[in-house]
Amino acid sequence: MSITLQDIANVAGVSSATVSRVINNSPLVKPDTRESVLSVIKKLNYVPNALARSLSLNETNTIGVIVPDILNPFFGNIVRGISTVLREMDYNITMCDTNENISNEYASLQMLRKQQVRGLIITPTLEQENTNGLKLVELEQSGIPVVIVDRDVNLSNFDGVFVDNVKAGLDATQAFINAGHKKIATVMGPTDSKACMERFLGYRLAMEKNGIDIAPSFNFNGYYNLESGYEITKRILALKDRPTAIFVGSSILTQACINTLLEYKIKIPEEMAIIGFDEMAYLKPFDIHISYIERSVSQMGEVAAKLLMEKIENSSMGEHVRKRVIIPTKLVLNGSEQLIHK
Repeated sequence: MSITLQDIANVAGVSSATVSRVINNSPLVKPDTRESVLSVIKKLNYVPNALARSLSLNETNTIGVIVPDILNPFFGNIVRGISTVLREMDYNITMCDTNENISNEYASLQMLRKQQVRGLIITPTLEQENTNGLKLVELEQSGIPVVIVDRDVNLSNFDGVFVDNVKAGLDATQAFINAGHKKIATVMGPTDSKACMERFLGYRLAMEKNGIDIAPSFNFNGYYNLESGYEITKRILALKDRPTAIFVGSSILTQACINTLLEYKIKIPEEMAIIGFDEMAYLKPFDIHISYIERSVSQMGEVAAKLLMEKIENSSMGEHVRKRVIIPTKLVLNGSEQLIHK
């Protein structure tokens, strides 16, 4: 009779995932646990067989990753961080792009469940973000742990990795105010995006703190894509009473806003100051330096992958204590926030 990972796990009093980590020399395993499992392996004279192990446990070494838009550099960098960790752990990735569509997301979840992935890392679509996440709850209840990144899911308590969006909005706006701006516009994503609303809250808090009135005509919401950012920026430039500065609340919208300003030959910051999200590396060869909120995006992916590995490790260790990791942001000032014209 062949010995399986589950047999070893039963004797050692750990999960089968922990046994797998020990065999694969994972650094996530505690020394005493590793010693205990190795002792059982030796006692049972177990010889690993990857195919037999996968079949006997009805498991794969694949992690599902779902993002709303893989063409958005922000999500691409998150996936890069996830890949860095999972590659070291000998896990594969099944990648799904929902194109910000809730039906695509549900289809992806069903597909990954049928494939019996070991776990899921997901940035939900905006619509999923504002439901109770029932599909994700069902997935966890079926034995597939879930970690969410960047966007929260209301009425749920999944493990997740986020940034301090309120502070990001406050810091960016305060930098404008310190430079002498009072007419500050915002370009944000959809109003049903929690992250977007948190960034706008930071903007509002800074304006109120400094006794500056907020002009509703300066506040714009759109979609997280280049087309939306382009149209909003054109509307700002068409205003009879223009703002002197624009705070852009996402990476893809920042790119769109900058491209539009350059297309219309608007000098930055002489004619329009700007602070966006994430570094725009493509501008370096043109000697254009934009101030931005730095989020350590790859780190977000790495932390999410490590959280998921911990959940897989401890799947049979009793009640799980949820972890919500907040990655701090950093304001990088490169001069585009300055008030040149009065």
